[in-house]
Amino acid sequence: MSEEENQPQNIPDTLGLPPNWKECLIDRFSKGFTNEEIISWIARQRKGKFTISMFYRWYHKYADFKEVVDVGNIYKKAWWMAQGRENLGECKFNTPLYVRMMANLFQWRTDNTLVENSDKIDLKKLTEEELKQYRALRDRMKTKGNNGSNGSNGVEKTTDNAYSPADQKPKPVFERTGRD
Repeated sequence: MSEEENQPQNIPDTLGLPPNWKECLIDRFSKGFTNEEIISWIARQRKGKFTISMFYRWYHKYADFKEVVDVGNIYKKAWWMAQGRENLGECKFNTPLYVRMMANLFQWRTDNTLVENSDKIDLKKLTEEELKQYRALRDRMKTKGNNGSNGSNGVEKTTDNAYSPADQKPKPVFERTGRD
């Protein structure tokens, strides 16, 4: 195989996409479409002849397709971020669904576990100013904790099997009255 064959190519016109396929994909990504929805659109354009594995083959084979998908994924993430920013205060905004979508689409963490940095800091390599900042941050973390509650690592500790306030479920805003 020559070096020229290993270079990404552009999508040939014979693959069944409309001439404005780039604009169509960018438009869909800009509306928050997932890769699966993009795959579905391409399949419809190609009369059902497109799969997830073909999507990733095209991604690695065709430079223009890769570029559109990469840029489109930035637009997709921006769309989803805007949904949270613009609608979070709305009473009808489905926050649990939004959190789940963000976790699935962009690998957001949804658990409340404390993630500690395992990198060791060599204090001898820090300047005086960096050392002062490190000590101030360390002292602040010791006195406040991550949630400002008890100076621990941010997890409420109880001596019995009772739930801490952080573990209790919030009360529903609206309760059923039985008059449905």
